[in-house]
Amino acid sequence: MVETMDDEANGNQDLSALLASGKVKELKTALAAVDSLAWKDGHGNTLLHRAVCEARPCATKIIIDAMGEVDVPNCDDETPLALAAARGKTKIVEMLLAARANVDARDKQRRTPLMKASDSGHAGVVAMLIKHRADVNAVDRHQETGLMMAAAWGHHKVVQALVRAGAACEVPNKEGWTAMSFAQDLGHIDVVKILDKCSNGAASRAA
Repeated sequence: MVETMDDEANGNQDLSALLASGKVKELKTALAAVDSLAWKDGHGNTLLHRAVCEARPCATKIIIDAMGEVDVPNCDDETPLALAAARGKTKIVEMLLAARANVDARDKQRRTPLMKASDSGHAGVVAMLIKHRADVNAVDRHQETGLMMAAAWGHHKVVQALVRAGAACEVPNKEGWTAMSFAQDLGHIDVVKILDKCSNGAASRAA
């Protein structure tokens, strides 16, 4: 039986309250008495997901140690790493990667943590994920890459990091749009310049 936040009998309200209050010592004691992996809220989020969302690094570390398993997905197939990457929580991303979180885990949209960080413009997280060998050319269900997402929003630092890591700059999505198409159409001049160099470099290597 999956526990939910409404199931007070299983102590979920107490654990949630301890997490929200930031009472780390009390949370650690409470976790020792329950099955932390079984704890889930109505959206399938584990305590680790909740700690990530509430940006509590100390609690996150305690929960990682208590759970052992860091890749449990929620109802949208998002892992804690995916949520941390999307929110730009660099310290928490670092903790999860140190605990061997799956760097290329996919959610229901087939998006990876790198794609989520790229879409949100978190250059520091993108660099960290690249360092841990995240797939810079992974595509989601629309055949879009992290580079396309970053280009569409004008996140030039992310675009630059992805290009340097070997992201393919000329592949199209399902509609035929490339990263350059997005950048040009939305007027992101800095991104266009980076991608232009990438395209020229690719053409030179091909020749």
